[in-house]
Amino acid sequence: MYAKLKTVASSRGEARQPEPALPGKLRRTRTVLNQGEKNVKTNYYVVTSKAGPLRDLSKGSREQRHWDAHAEHFDRLVDGGVIMMGGPFDDGGAMLIVRAESEQDVRQMLSPDPWYQHGLLLLESIRRWDIFIDKGRKETETLHLDHSR
Repeated sequence: MYAKLKTVASSRGEARQPEPALPGKLRRTRTVLNQGEKNVKTNYYVVTSKAGPLRDLSKGSREQRHWDAHAEHFDRLVDGGVIMMGGPFDDGGAMLIVRAESEQDVRQMLSPDPWYQHGLLLLESIRRWDIFIDKGRKETETLHLDHSR
């Protein structure tokens, strides 16, 4: 959703996308999705990347080479429900929370991204993440109970 979002001023003076809203209900355990005739276990992964050698740290994200193609690729992943949230670090790196069946699926999802292909981002880690604490979920339940009064 990078290309679709309006920019806001960051503390460093660069234009950036607004913080994405937290999902209302993240599941605490693996979700089983039915894709056609097979059930697919969906896991959450935390993906961290660092600035690559071709990342210009004097420029904001939207001023980097290949921004439009990078944003289009990530928009498709967000629209497809793969990327749950993400964003840049101050040092030019980034973090994503994604849903996928396996670590290999996460790697395949990232491999066509122009920023990884052209050295603007370097993949540091992909770690499966079990969500135990989800404040958003409690707030949703509370609002639901208050609404029923």
